[in-house]
Amino acid sequence: INNLLSVTQLAVKAGEVYIGDGQNGLLSGNADIATQAKLSINRNDDLSYDGQLTGQGTFQKLGSGTLRLLTDNSLFAGTTIINKGGLRLDQSLGGDLILNQGSTWQGNGTVLGNVFSNGGEIKAGNSIGQLTVNGDLTLDTNSIFTVEVDANQQNDKLIVGGTANLAGKLNIQAIAGNYLPKTSYTLISAKQ
Repeated sequence: INNLLSVTQLAVKAGEVYIGDGQNGLLSGNADIATQAKLSINRNDDLSYDGQLTGQGTFQKLGSGTLRLLTDNSLFAGTTIINKGGLRLDQSLGGDLILNQGSTWQGNGTVLGNVFSNGGEIKAGNSIGQLTVNGDLTLDTNSIFTVEVDANQQNDKLIVGGTANLAGKLNIQAIAGNYLPKTSYTLISAKQ
């Protein structure tokens, strides 16, 4: 579908619904994705989605743009895969999140399941802020965790409700200011 698909409720029962060709295509309305089904959005520009995802299937983001989820998607119990571009999340997203090589997760939101990064980048906040993973977090050796810190001991945070399995790179971006020597910051907090 390379134009606007505007529905009150899209039900993806089986197979894959593919929206966008990198340039065109937009979904408006709610989407229920069944267990064996997949909904893919392919856009190279930034876009926002104000519908609600439900179901236990797969929601996939393709294309180099950033997809911003504007509403609470905590009822979604499937898997979200970011294959290219970014996901900006300032609400809750149910299920698991997979970040593949070159993709980004940013914002101040919460993933209710697990997060797996296979070469993706995690950028907490929209400036100084916090991302939360209710489940486990796994960062492979090609992953990047980017955080901002300031001179007032404020910083981006990643809160993990389960186990944090950490590898990869840490990218610290210091906001201009007068820093005290030996200033301490907590960047990741995990139960294990």
